[in-house]
Amino acid sequence: MKNRKGSVLALASLVTAMGFAGLAMAQPRDDEKLHKAMEQVRDKNALISKNIRNEANFKKNKQAVVDAAKALNKIGKEFREFDVADKTGKKDPKAWTAFMDAYIKETEKFAEDAAKEGAKQPDVKKSYANVSGTCTKCHDVYREEE
Repeated sequence: MKNRKGSVLALASLVTAMGFAGLAMAQPRDDEKLHKAMEQVRDKNALISKNIRNEANFKKNKQAVVDAAKALNKIGKEFREFDVADKTGKKDPKAWTAFMDAYIKETEKFAEDAAKEGAKQPDVKKSYANVSGTCTKCHDVYREEE
């Protein structure tokens, strides 16, 4: 009888531990969410870059560029309040927020510039360079080399 109680207790503990482990694995961690968002950012940036290379591409795909710019802005707003560690593992919420505020501002301006009636590709391309600049500055601090 004693062995059975011990076996039942051990089995119950194992099932409970496995349940907690499964629950932990089912909940995406913030770094996983950020990684998925960065994949979306990469895809939107590729679409934008492709379509602002020349005037013909820009005119033909202007709305896609505007939509991608708005999507980038939305991602920035969603991740502004995240608690992200830099390359060294240090968390500095004020620094992260400052980077995100700059990114949000530049993506918003870029979306407006691209959406303007009569927008010219060289001007839009210049505006997009400001967005890219915010990415580079943030990546210098937060992005680990792969």
